Amino acid sequence: MPLLAPDPSRYRLDLAYRAKDSLTLSLTSRSDRSARPQARMEVLVTPVPAGFAPPGTCLVVQPGPAVNGFEGDAACRSIGPNRWQRADRDAVQLVERRGAFLVVVAGHLSGVSLADLSAVAGSLRPTTARALRAAART
Repeated sequence: MPLLAPDPSRYRLDLAYRAKDSLTLSLTSRSDRSARPQARMEVLVTPVPAGFAPPGTCLVVQPGPAVNGFEGDAACRSIGPNRWQRADRDAVQLVERRGAFLVVVAGHLSGVSLADLSAVAGSLRPTTARALRAAART
């Protein structure tokens, strides 16, 4: 499973948790836009699950805690090659297929837009376990 980390100049890594077959990151933007609060987002990196067949069945796993209780169904809409979006009245998710893995970026609509999620996904770069631990402490 790839270890990925966001651009540290743009996102603070609040938590990194690696399980047997997944990686969960909790991020806060380092936005200096005073008119808008800092966006909080979750990232999940996981193997493509059985039954993944967008747009009808887009996601059968969810990152937490950002979107626990996600009320939308499993359907999503295409927003580009190997990229899909799901949304309900409170949360939005960006699902991106990267080979044998999915990268799911999620947040609450009150502080996060699809553009925010796309920016996070675009900033994710391979990293080492040591660098990921160090980044989660800063």
